[in-house]
Amino acid sequence: VGTLSATDIAVNGRTTSATDVDLYRVVLSGTTNLLVTLDWTGANDLELSISNSAGIFVRTVDTASHPETCTLASLPAGTYTIRVGSFSNSGTNYSLTLGSR
Repeated sequence: VGTLSATDIAVNGRTTSATDVDLYRVVLSGTTNLLVTLDWTGANDLELSISNSAGIFVRTVDTASHPETCTLASLPAGTYTIRVGSFSNSGTNYSLTLGSR
């Protein structure tokens, strides 16, 4: 999705099954507090995970409700991958917002 700046990055996506995973890469150019929000409508359950450039998960958010939201404080510069997954075999439209806070 690009390099995070003062303006939030918002993308829309869709999961199609429980095996569908959408990946988004974001670059942090300096130490940043990263806010990630995943929202959708309906009863399906989505999950949100964030990993660093080494592929190590730094946070997973999976509650029984939505939106799924987390803020990671003082992340070092680098490339991070945001993973959106589903626990449902029916399609789910979602919105993903990334911002520095």
